[in-house]
Amino acid sequence: MKKPLIGIAADRVPSPTHGLRVELPDKYIEAILQSGGIPLLIPIGLAESDLPELINRIDGILLAGGGDIEPSLFNGTPHASIYGINFDRDQQEIELTKLALQSGIPLLGICRGIQVMNVAMQGGLHTHLLDQLPHALQHSTDKNLPRDFLAHTVRIEPASQLYHIIHQEEI
Repeated sequence: MKKPLIGIAADRVPSPTHGLRVELPDKYIEAILQSGGIPLLIPIGLAESDLPELINRIDGILLAGGGDIEPSLFNGTPHASIYGINFDRDQQEIELTKLALQSGIPLLGICRGIQVMNVAMQGGLHTHLLDQLPHALQHSTDKNLPRDFLAHTVRIEPASQLYHIIHQEEI
């Protein structure tokens, strides 16, 4: 059986010795491997004209977490808490999302990736929930807590694909 080739959109960050480097937490790679797939890092900077060919060659895309999305891409309000904006990453991941949706290949967004998917489909975002929606659920946790700390429950829509996979309405 052929293993699925899963593209993972990576970030590009400054390096003290090499100018810029491609970066991605290894937990994403490990998850693809443990799920029986072959991870393929997608670096920022590919020509937009090459993205359709990339989509045709891979079996799915994972949009990883990371910094915030440039507010001008979704008519957002600038806020002092915004961090890690990478306009090139935003544009490439938005285009990858649109192409994945058009082609029907599986697409998974984690944290920032979910927000990218929303923006790609013409959705909006709040740049700082607690300022813009004072009664909203706190999504940030203390930086001293472990990354796998379960901060809140998530409701799953019964008609969603995720529900059909896990058969639970709340996790």
